[in-house]
Amino acid sequence: NIGLFTSVYFNNIGNGFIDVGAEATIKSAKPQNAEVIKVSQCANFAASLGYAFLLKENRFVNKVWELTMKKFSRSLHDKTYKSVNNNNVFSIADMSIFDYFIIPGCVLTVPFFSIYGALLEKKVEQGAKLIFLGASGNYYTDYEIEYVSKWLKKLNPYALMFRDSIAFKAYGAFSSNVYNGIDNVFFVNRIGLPRIQT
Repeated sequence: NIGLFTSVYFNNIGNGFIDVGAEATIKSAKPQNAEVIKVSQCANFAASLGYAFLLKENRFVNKVWELTMKKFSRSLHDKTYKSVNNNNVFSIADMSIFDYFIIPGCVLTVPFFSIYGALLEKKVEQGAKLIFLGASGNYYTDYEIEYVSKWLKKLNPYALMFRDSIAFKAYGAFSSNVYNGIDNVFFVNRIGLPRIQT
């Protein structure tokens, strides 16, 4: 069983294309006796937002946040995730057992591991081999690299396939199976979507 940990789309539609490309890649490479099962990040993501999401929907707060982040995003963005509350939430990803657990996209970040780090630890404890597919970071600040490196060392991923050479240089030492690759979105055309008559 191969689990594909699909992303959240309502805040970034590009994640949908990344996931479609990742699915096409996995299906073209998987053994005949393997099954790909998609499980969503949404439950854990929504549970981590709490009141912060309601506040951010306020027009005034949102405007102040945007102006602040434009100026101080590199120093503030990641540190705000220290306040994330990893609520105990009903999550299919948390309950399902996999042989391989594939995490696509821009996930080598402080927000990702703040929200999903404990879930990934559980997957490893259950015996899943973690594969980061088309992975990259956000800002590559010293803070981000140090934070992500600690998680990768702890999780000991089976494979790390990167979408940019900066991530490859920063994190290439954390797996014995490493590839300096490209973004998953380049493989969207392989999914074979049906034509729709207009």
